[in-house]
Amino acid sequence: MAYSDMTKYFIWCGVLQFVVIWNAVEHKAWDIVLLGLLPVIVGAFFIREARRCDDPK
Repeated sequence: MAYSDMTKYFIWCGVLQFVVIWNAVEHKAWDIVLLGLLPVIVGAFFIREARRCDDPK
């Protein structure tokens, strides 16, 4: 699957992660905030690698 095909899934995952982190901040659940940031970091690396594979130099 090409990066361009996965873009809509990345957007939806980003929206869901934002909602999770926002709710955790509102409830002052800082451990959940930190756990919610982990998939964001992993997703950023995944997106970078997907772009690199989709558009080689």
